[in-house]
Amino acid sequence: MTAQVREIDVAALGPLVRIAGGGQGLVYRLRDTPDGPVYKEYLPRVVDDLDVDALRAFVRYTEELDAADREALLERVAWPEAVVRRDGVVRGFLMRQVPPRFRVDLTFGGTPSSELATAQFLLNPPGYLEKVGLAVGQRFRVEFLADTAEALALLHRLDIAVGDLSPNNLLFSQDARPRCFFVDSDSMRLGEHSVLPQGETPDWRVGDVGDEELGTSASDVYKFGLLAVRLFAGEQHTTDPAAAPVRLRRSLRLCLATDPAGRPGAADLADPLARTLNTLREPTPEPAPEPTPEPTPEPEPERVPRQRTPIPPVPAGRSLGGSVGWVVGALVLIGVVVGNVFDDSGPSSGPLTGGITVPATGFTLPDYPYPTYGLPDPTYYNPYPDVLPDLVPSAMVPLPRLSCLTETGAGVQGGEGLGSARVAIGQLCGPALGDWPALAEHAPYDGARVVGFFGEGTGAPSATVDLTAEDGRCWRTSVGFDAGYRVRSVGPLSPCG
Repeated sequence: MTAQVREIDVAALGPLVRIAGGGQGLVYRLRDTPDGPVYKEYLPRVVDDLDVDALRAFVRYTEELDAADREALLERVAWPEAVVRRDGVVRGFLMRQVPPRFRVDLTFGGTPSSELATAQFLLNPPGYLEKVGLAVGQRFRVEFLADTAEALALLHRLDIAVGDLSPNNLLFSQDARPRCFFVDSDSMRLGEHSVLPQGETPDWRVGDVGDEELGTSASDVYKFGLLAVRLFAGEQHTTDPAAAPVRLRRSLRLCLATDPAGRPGAADLADPLARTLNTLREPTPEPAPEPTPEPTPEPEPERVPRQRTPIPPVPAGRSLGGSVGWVVGALVLIGVVVGNVFDDSGPSSGPLTGGITVPATGFTLPDYPYPTYGLPDPTYYNPYPDVLPDLVPSAMVPLPRLSCLTETGAGVQGGEGLGSARVAIGQLCGPALGDWPALAEHAPYDGARVVGFFGEGTGAPSATVDLTAEDGRCWRTSVGFDAGYRVRSVGPLSPCG
């Protein structure tokens, strides 16, 4: 018997509180049930591409599973639970809220922040991890990969492919044994059903190695291989397993095979990961050094009071003020004499008038009136008429677009490097557009949103960017920078997912 699909009107959800957003839609918490499910509503431009029957099949699927498989699936994935309508039109779905264990406390620029624990944080060098306060050792990496491979094996057994497997939709926990959790389940493929057309994240594209079907177990294994080699290397772009433990390298090379038939199944990865884990031992903590006794302070030498030399008194009959007065008077007289001797330039300014008496000396200084030269006042003639010329519209050349507004997506964190990256990305909409042919097909662009930022503080930072074209469509690409945040690469564009 076919299970009934649960459908709800958005008004029945009560007040909504926005908690996240992306290229496809917005995610809301239900204010009246903060610990319950969350609601994802698709943007209007995405609704036309929505396969409503596929969404209903996703919701129905968990009701058709046995209890053990249902529990295992819902433990690993934020799976759709109910279809939601707005004004009679299917606009989204309810799904499980991300469990608290998949959040992480990080520090950005000295400011603590609680973040969704996306795997993108793990794909960074040790210096960055230490800077943000994230402890990632080799044992953690292998255990996280082992749990991810186990989750993929479960999904593939249930005829589910992740499809767009990337560090943006895969979460990690920091438990004693790290666990994984998948979000964006509506981008998965259930049998032949896809809620939205299959897409790929730039730099995580199986299409870069060959023309093969998207959203299959083989494409998932390829992207698992990318995740593993980049996790061990601590960077975002490599496909070389050289940094991985020796026992894993052969398996990872097979995962990255260009022929899908040559890749192992996800279940086949359990053994090499377990053998690698057995070779890793927790480092033995070094014993704390014995405390060094504090040195006994030496006694301070006895201080001898300094003798003060008495200042002889001023002789009677002489005062300091009188001496200053005579000195001032002498200087004034010298100034007057010198001024009279050398003042032989300029016209006569008339007879002297009453002066100013200096009290200390009794002398009177002469007062000179301001000289008048008898020159006429200046005149000014404006040779230009007070009429502005008419502007000819045809002569006005439109200015080229200088840049576009670049926003930072929810959950994206960074320091000064993120600001520099945003400036460089904004210029891709303007003068730098012609330097990157990959952008020309869908140009011009009205705006950009950084939905992923990686490698700050390294020599090759990068960003995942959603570009909004003037026709309203959204295109995702990856932008690579050098250490000075000059754009060095722009990846191919794909629809925002």
